[in-house]
Amino acid sequence: LDLELAAKGADASEVGSWLGSKALPRREFELAGHVRRETGRLALDGVRVRVGATTVEATGELGAPPRLVGTDLELRASGPDLTELASLASLARLRLPAGKFELEGRLLRRADGFAIEAAELRSRGTSVRATGRLGEPPGFSDLDLAVEASGSDLALLSSLARLRLPSGEFELDGRFLRRADGFAIENADLRTQGATIRATGTLGKSPRFLELHLAVEAAGPDLALFSRTAGVE
Repeated sequence: LDLELAAKGADASEVGSWLGSKALPRREFELAGHVRRETGRLALDGVRVRVGATTVEATGELGAPPRLVGTDLELRASGPDLTELASLASLARLRLPAGKFELEGRLLRRADGFAIEAAELRSRGTSVRATGRLGEPPGFSDLDLAVEASGSDLALLSSLARLRLPSGEFELDGRFLRRADGFAIENADLRTQGATIRATGTLGKSPRFLELHLAVEAAGPDLALFSRTAGVE
């Protein structure tokens, strides 16, 4: 198989059904690029797909449907609304903030789930860089990511963290995991407004984190900075 493809239509979910995927929505789409079949896999050369207002460009190999194991793609994505990308990628449960975005990195599909390498997301003055395992959609219960983030306003991550975070420039790095019983963090360092906070432990299930167990070290000029987050005056 060696084809130059061009397609468009009013319902992307139809194309998803051909590939054994139920993730694509009923939205207008366009597709163009070079597709080859090699050693039983589809090779994509500069394939560009637009679904709704979100555009994704991919180069690499696509594994066999429906699980797509063996997928290894270099991806670039952009659009006016990050929440639309979250919906397309079955990441709606992560509650990504709305806003214009750019994303690039490597996506892999292994037997134990999806993984990313050197992925960077830029949106609303915030940059998030991550490498590691995503696990199986839609729950991604086996998520295990090494993350670095920086930006102009920490409060933009409140919806993602499901916590009321303070405003201000920030830097963050650490390892973040999702398990069946909630979330876990390892050696997460947050620096904002002159304060430094390091935490390791488990958060339990959101949004109330009733089984929170954290070892925390913190120092800074204003103890009240995180009072709303902690629910303490």
